[in-house]
Amino acid sequence: MSASSWEVELKFHVQDSQLIEQNLMQLGFVEVEVQVHEDRYLRHPSRDFTKTDEAFRIRRVNDQAMVTYKGPRHAGPVKTREEIELTIDASQLEQWHLLVSRLGFQQVVPVLKTRRVFQCNSDQYAEIHVTLDEVQQLGSFAEIEIVIAQAEELPNAEQRVCQLAKLIGLEQIQPRSYLSLLLEKLSS
Repeated sequence: MSASSWEVELKFHVQDSQLIEQNLMQLGFVEVEVQVHEDRYLRHPSRDFTKTDEAFRIRRVNDQAMVTYKGPRHAGPVKTREEIELTIDASQLEQWHLLVSRLGFQQVVPVLKTRRVFQCNSDQYAEIHVTLDEVQQLGSFAEIEIVIAQAEELPNAEQRVCQLAKLIGLEQIQPRSYLSLLLEKLSS
């Protein structure tokens, strides 16, 4: 991924993960990796990210880590936003948490999930990643994502994400982030 790119994705509630997996395999997708994610989202000290529709997080994936900024979402049914992601040394996670804390950022409740990553070798779906997520306290979800480098590619990427969703039987779009869903659940 370049220093700045565009994330184009749709997320869906999933009732039957096995059915979605079968549909993916029929299109030539294979499971390439299982990841365990721990996402620590951060509150800005002087800006309300819920109002600006931004996100800042430190993520651990298995034995790797990254810091990610996600810009405001563009209008439309497909979640499209600028993303800046930096790989960091996982052994320095505690120092990163201390650093952002000293800068005034506050940690929000962690989002924990197991993610199964599917990819396809065909040219038609080569850049598309499909994941099946089991999110602690929230349940099963699927995400279809393309990361692109140029804003001019957005309409085509959005169309491809929507088409693949229909092909694999995903219908129940979940526009909200795992963090907002978890915060809502914990507050009720």
